[in-house]
Amino acid sequence: MGSGKSTAAKIFRYLDVPVFDADAEARELLEYDEETCNAVLNLFGKQAFDPNGRPNRAFIGKAAFKQPDKLKELNRIIHPKIWVLSDLWHNGHTEAYTLHEAALLVESGSSAHYDALVVVTAPWTLKIDRVAVRNGWSRRHIMERLKQQMKQRELLSYADYVIKNDGKSPVIPQVLAIHKGILAKCGRTSIRSAF
Repeated sequence: MGSGKSTAAKIFRYLDVPVFDADAEARELLEYDEETCNAVLNLFGKQAFDPNGRPNRAFIGKAAFKQPDKLKELNRIIHPKIWVLSDLWHNGHTEAYTLHEAALLVESGSSAHYDALVVVTAPWTLKIDRVAVRNGWSRRHIMERLKQQMKQRELLSYADYVIKNDGKSPVIPQVLAIHKGILAKCGRTSIRSAF
């Protein structure tokens, strides 16, 4: 969260690399998939949806992150459906490689489904500043959420490629180098990468 995954994804898209956005797909499931909606309603109660039946994401997010058992259950509801959608999407592409943009790939065990892992890093304080501006959350709330994620040092041990998004190192040349490296490894086979 706040590292700049979406920024890197935009650059890959500009290079005509297809990117599957897992967060966007999860929002779609919560909005339109009846089975998902019913499971979330049973898990969090009526407050999980507004009077028009639209998901109350702020409530769901707060409730999930304050109750780790509910967060695990929410992930059990949504993640399997995301992986089905992801497989269909990736299999529908013929480009040299595709990317899967998502948070918590390593923590969920999902990174094992991919040929390579790109990790985007940023200093703790910069992550907090970015999320505060983007979401309007308090610094305390952001820190609570960040503490629930894998430590950056540990995450880096899984990385095949690293993008340093510290506000000093230009991101575009790093993405271009990774893009060239992946294309060189691809040869004539396709690769699924995740970040």
